Amino acid sequence: LPRRSVGAEQFLMEHPTYDGRGVVIAILDSGLDPTVAGLRLTTTGESKVLDIRDFSGEGRVALRPVVTDGDRVTIGPSRLQGYGRVRGLAIGRVYGGHLHERRLGTAPAAASVAKSGRGCRIA
Repeated sequence: LPRRSVGAEQFLMEHPTYDGRGVVIAILDSGLDPTVAGLRLTTTGESKVLDIRDFSGEGRVALRPVVTDGDRVTIGPSRLQGYGRVRGLAIGRVYGGHLHERRLGTAPAAASVAKSGRGCRIA
């Protein structure tokens, strides 16, 4: 929401300390991106995110330093080309891991039709 149209700018000028100081909020969610600018620092320069915990285990991937072979890198069962571009962006040591995704069952009928290349006709 735009601050001006909801009156937030005027409110903050009239009440400069009404910014959540001293308030701690716990968020139980499937994900939080602490790199979002609005989640980094409070108005007094303190860190907004105090702790992050993943209770799902969903993203649990063992990370190991990657070993390169020229412009290739092998991570788990996957051999990836183009590592040089990634390495050019990285600072320090590079780690990699492999996430094994499990199939959840048979694809729905629509996915099977799309995969086969046959179209559907709707009257």
